[in-house]
Amino acid sequence: MARRTRPSLTSLSPRPAAEPRPDAADPRPLPLSTPPSPTPEPARSAAQGPRLLQVWVNAPGFAELQRLAADRGVPVEALGVEALNDLLIKNKRPPVVEGRTARPGAAGPAALPLPLWPGLPATWWYETFTAPMLAAWTGRKRE
Repeated sequence: MARRTRPSLTSLSPRPAAEPRPDAADPRPLPLSTPPSPTPEPARSAAQGPRLLQVWVNAPGFAELQRLAADRGVPVEALGVEALNDLLIKNKRPPVVEGRTARPGAAGPAALPLPLWPGLPATWWYETFTAPMLAAWTGRKRE
């Protein structure tokens, strides 16, 4: 009894239209690649939030920026925002750069830190479990 052959699964998928083959007699060179069509990136609205901008600076410059930020009591990010707005003003553009701390409801530099209760988790774990177990195993009293 002869075994029936099944059709291939590729026969079920639609086949793309065959591209015309270049004729060997055609003297024109083939393009290496097709340039991508220029599609403008959609503008981001303010509701999408701030975007990250990274700038690499040398170590002495960064140290000075940190000292200046500490003297003024602001984060280094605020200095960068101020510098970018000054650059926009210098080039006759509106100063519209805002940092991520300028969002409504975001914690600014004047915000108080959240209280840590019952302390740092590692400290709590050590004092509650690790220190008594070590004292029991070694026979030393906790001081």
